[in-house]
Amino acid sequence: MLSVSHYFSIRSKLKAVAIPAITATSFFIVGVLIAQYMYRSQLKEQETSGTVVCSAKMTYLFENMKADVLLEFMSHLAGNSGVINLSGNFYQDNKITGTLRRKIPFTWEGTLNYVQLRSGEIKKSIIDDSTPDDLLEKVLPNFYVYSNKRIDYTISREGADAWLFLVGRSPKFICEEIPNT
Repeated sequence: MLSVSHYFSIRSKLKAVAIPAITATSFFIVGVLIAQYMYRSQLKEQETSGTVVCSAKMTYLFENMKADVLLEFMSHLAGNSGVINLSGNFYQDNKITGTLRRKIPFTWEGTLNYVQLRSGEIKKSIIDDSTPDDLLEKVLPNFYVYSNKRIDYTISREGADAWLFLVGRSPKFICEEIPNT
């Protein structure tokens, strides 16, 4: 049989071990819950306000022509506007025949998943944009060539740092977030 003094001795030893273990576990669980809340809040805030900046490399082909381009999107979610920096090379018969460098301001309407972009006045680099629009329109969507043209995208979030752009059900490109520097 257990004596009273032995019982209290065992009880005090259990308290000495159990209370710090329970406290440490509680702090750990609370810390994990706070970190998860902060992460989800940050993702939600980025999706509903602020600026999204991402880039995508694309190759457009038509007959003997090709355009290798880098699209850098910067969209202001609150103001439904943004700008795309487009740069790259234009090829005919596998030879570089021109370069591309232009800023395409745009406005957008829609939701975070489906947007209609309308191009503003396109600003071409005098030095670095040497491809004629009449050739470029055969390869690129008109949105990237002419002002006041529309393109519709369905956009889905891909992880924490990328978006998949689709036209209809056809995936067009993945735009990867450009980290703040």
